[in-house]
Amino acid sequence: MLGSVIGDGDGDAVGVGDGGAVVAVVVGEGVGDAPAFGWVVHAIRTRTRRSNARMPPESHDSKNDASDFGRQNSYDRPMSGGVAPFYDRWGQYNGRLVDAIRGLSDEQLKLRARPGYWPIWAIAAHTAGTRVYWLCGVFKESGAESTPFTDPSSGIGWEDDASTPRGSKELVFALESSWKIIARTLERWTPAMLGEEFTREIGGKTQRHTRQSVLMRMLSHDAFHTGEISLVLGMHGLTEIDLWRAG
Repeated sequence: MLGSVIGDGDGDAVGVGDGGAVVAVVVGEGVGDAPAFGWVVHAIRTRTRRSNARMPPESHDSKNDASDFGRQNSYDRPMSGGVAPFYDRWGQYNGRLVDAIRGLSDEQLKLRARPGYWPIWAIAAHTAGTRVYWLCGVFKESGAESTPFTDPSSGIGWEDDASTPRGSKELVFALESSWKIIARTLERWTPAMLGEEFTREIGGKTQRHTRQSVLMRMLSHDAFHTGEISLVLGMHGLTEIDLWRAG
């Protein structure tokens, strides 16, 4: 379930379409003996020429950004006394991932970037299971029993069993139930609590993690793997995931 990062931080650029680029390399433990498909951190797709590459594309001008963030949607959560307002769009991003997974068939969920890399179902399962691992297994929040991952401290997820592919209903439940733990945590944790440290034992060593570091870790982890799934969908001619669209 737990991945690692390799490379010197610069990464080699790989072309994607017209003027696209993919940077950095990340490899997880994979499904069974297969390595995780994790070499894509961010795909930038634009048709601008190198000479005017610094100009923002029209789809991301200030007016469009303002209209996006000014519009309510079904994934917004009410303001609270916790830190939820500082993570305002996380619920929306989870909702867009859920919507994408819900619409995929069993065969589509088995799509992958290339042989030996994680299929979509495994990436989605890993995304959900990691949330429960950190919040319930490491930070001892409640709620693991309401998810498929009832032993969160084990670090073992669905993606570790390649012989049992998961369907959309199972994955949607995993993502929605694990999101409820995140939402509850954001409402309960206050800014004053974010510096508090918890420890975990891994590889015979003790690591220390603050609440804030793990929230940022999970948010970026969600975004990374959502982008991974989106790229696989696009490679196979399916609709990609747009986290930022209005509505």
